Amino acid sequence: MYLDIYKSNISIFEKIPKLDLGGVFLRNFLLNNLEIESRLYYINSSDSLIEKFLPGAYSKNEEDANQKVLDLIKNYSLRLCVPFVIASSNDNVPIGYIVCNTPLYYSSENYDEKIDDWTIDFWLNESIRGKKIMYHVLYCILGYLQSKEVDRVYIFVDKDNYPSIRIIEKCNLIFINEVDEGKKLKYGVALKPNVSL
Repeated sequence: MYLDIYKSNISIFEKIPKLDLGGVFLRNFLLNNLEIESRLYYINSSDSLIEKFLPGAYSKNEEDANQKVLDLIKNYSLRLCVPFVIASSNDNVPIGYIVCNTPLYYSSENYDEKIDDWTIDFWLNESIRGKKIMYHVLYCILGYLQSKEVDRVYIFVDKDNYPSIRIIEKCNLIFINEVDEGKKLKYGVALKPNVSL
């Protein structure tokens, strides 16, 4: 039922806004600079922790990064996700990403688990992790999704990804259960009153 409502009247796809958070801001990919965006995606998404914890976001070379950026843009047009670039306020250079996957995302591929709700993936360039940037970004995104009438959001995180777990818990997401044969933890937050997880 929620999927049917989502398909017909969610307004989140009108335009990806620029959200200012002080030292960083969230924006869309710059379509007139895709070559540079792809190169920076590779720089931000090619380290061993991303390969381990977010293999779908990991890029092994610039060509792979270019395809991932094009896939995110395509998936946005198909209403499968809302991708945000986390950029430095000083120079507009991407330093990470936060991707809001819609309920349609999991029905579009051959996923074993059907998730009939929004989920979030996030990552930063390894050189700036641990500086509380992602906490502010995630908190902002949750507020943005709430303003767009999203009922609830889930985040799946590897059991040994302690920095991400700390960020998720600091943003008041609630542990729900273990999934993927105990390898991942499922967290969630209700964004509307009287909505259950």
